[in-house]
Amino acid sequence: MLPTQTHIYEATVRRVVDGDTLDLNVNLGFGVSIHLRVRLYGIDTYEIHGVKKHSDEWEKGMAAKQFVEEYLGLEIPSEHNHPYFVLNPNPIIIRSYNGKAIKKGKYGRWLVEIYVPNKAGSIGARTLNEALVNAGHTKQVSKYEYLYSQQHKAIETGTTKENTKKDNEEK
Repeated sequence: MLPTQTHIYEATVRRVVDGDTLDLNVNLGFGVSIHLRVRLYGIDTYEIHGVKKHSDEWEKGMAAKQFVEEYLGLEIPSEHNHPYFVLNPNPIIIRSYNGKAIKKGKYGRWLVEIYVPNKAGSIGARTLNEALVNAGHTKQVSKYEYLYSQQHKAIETGTTKENTKKDNEEK
């Protein structure tokens, strides 16, 4: 039987463009990889491009970018000016929301969720997308993110709509 999870790929980070946009090398399997610019699905972080440097928006955007780099465990030497210089491109996992095919956003970036494997190689339920929301680095959260966080809370606590409904019926 084929696994039910589809549209899941291993990738490495080439560059963190800003808090919600990354350039990745995506492993498609069979020795084939592709360079993609992706956007984190369901969130919008503060901008660092197209805004006045050192403005409130820019400062919050730089904080979001730094959060992403730290969350992904990237080492990017500050003295190195080349934007595609990552010392330790640790593998990450990208997937589309709800196992549907990855789509492009209005600016042509692929929309993804990013999971970071731990040192043992296993993947938790929490995404980089959700971590940015929980850390307060987003200025806008879509309906998706709210529903997504509710699904994760249900998984973590073992409650689902069906279980809650059954519990209420039994009372």
